[in-house]
Amino acid sequence: MYRPMQEAEQLVIDAINVGLAAIHKAPEEDLMESVLGFVQKYVFLDFMTALPTTADFKLTK
Repeated sequence: MYRPMQEAEQLVIDAINVGLAAIHKAPEEDLMESVLGFVQKYVFLDFMTALPTTADFKLTK
């Protein structure tokens, strides 16, 4: 089971690092690599936040 709160500290650090790369105008290739790395590592985070807001969301037993 995916538990993002167990990785919360690393998630925040990774997000800050991506933001810093953008602020310091890292080369586009490096910035894209950072963003894609973040997305690959935390892909389910977006899914978990969007799931309860969809019309078809149902709790199953």
